[in-house]
Amino acid sequence: MPSLHDLYLKQKRCAEYYWQKLITSDDQFEQDWAQIRYSQEWLAAHMHEDSFLDVLCMQYCQQGWYRLAKHHPLSVRLSWAETASQAAEFLKDTESQITFLSLVGETYGFAGEYKRGLKIAQKALGLARRAKSQQQILQALHIVASAYVDLDDYDHAAKAYKESLEIAIVLDHPTVVGDILVGLADCYLGSDKYHYAAEYYKRALLIFEHIDDDLGIAKAVQGLGAALIYLNQAERGRDYLHRALRLTRRISDRNTETIVLRNLGIANEQLGNFKKALFYYEQCLMLAEEAGDRSMVSKARYGIGLVAIKQLELELNIVGIRRKLDLAKRNREYKKAEGLERQINWFYTLAQGSLALEGEVLNRINIELSMAMNLGMKDHDYESAIIYCERGLSLLKPDDPRVATVSSWLQEYRQKLNE
Repeated sequence: MPSLHDLYLKQKRCAEYYWQKLITSDDQFEQDWAQIRYSQEWLAAHMHEDSFLDVLCMQYCQQGWYRLAKHHPLSVRLSWAETASQAAEFLKDTESQITFLSLVGETYGFAGEYKRGLKIAQKALGLARRAKSQQQILQALHIVASAYVDLDDYDHAAKAYKESLEIAIVLDHPTVVGDILVGLADCYLGSDKYHYAAEYYKRALLIFEHIDDDLGIAKAVQGLGAALIYLNQAERGRDYLHRALRLTRRISDRNTETIVLRNLGIANEQLGNFKKALFYYEQCLMLAEEAGDRSMVSKARYGIGLVAIKQLELELNIVGIRRKLDLAKRNREYKKAEGLERQINWFYTLAQGSLALEGEVLNRINIELSMAMNLGMKDHDYESAIIYCERGLSLLKPDDPRVATVSSWLQEYRQKLNE
């Protein structure tokens, strides 16, 4: 019967053998995945017992990261990156620790834990600054900026991106320069500065096309498509997004594909193609659930719910019923008004079962405000948006902080309608 020491040595050799499998083809990787994962988990349980095991933990993450990002859930990627960063810290390998911490921060961002991701990325940035490594400062700044974007803190994000842009230009990294320009464009998109966003996406696209970087082209094209949608050019935006979708599927970039699918849902929703919008939102939801991307799952579900409400609203002609209700009340036709109110209440009963945000079913006030925002800002249907604003204000309490926001929407929509 083999001793515990013999079993330990056997498992150690097995872990080393399967590490070598990480550099084989994708098909072979998937065939050996169960044993590869077992070996990595064994290494994680025994690291620090032997410095060689810590080195293997790092090498598993280095060699396997690209394949994990393509085919495996965020929880697995996070586990590998965290284990590798702990191994690097134990071995006092600061350079590797910064790299793995950046990966951990990025993965927390994908998982929707933005504050946690930002904190870890800032730790990586601090280590990089102390080490005076421009390359790693650049890497960490990019993750920090992305985390700020996810937190809707576009001022801090832009500041980090601009610092990283200066470094990338000095280091002559065109791919990184393109990525940073996409990041800055994302900041402008999030700040509703759509013209600036479109220009930065175009600048990034020129760089990526010049160096023949399909992944970069896909990101820039999808961003440009999104910017055009918000510039009320949904058909042009949709064309760019279809190009991005073909590219992401050809290079198996599931993260960007998920974003493209959501934006195609938005484009078709804006164009009134509700069946196509649902088709793309549902594909987005499927990929997001597979990847464990909770933020995108929430956005896809919200899109599905909103399209369902718009379809229902169209079928029931709710805006028309509202106008009839207002007229009936002015004419003191109370029985007629009561019947119309029942129809509207029935609509909201159905709508509440369709629309969910962050896992909570929206109440009637939130449905009113969501429709007011989307009809006005995305669909530019100001007449209908005004009706929803007025209805939402009538339901809000005077001290509700949303009153000021909705009032500003109402004023803006009325001005747009009169232009």
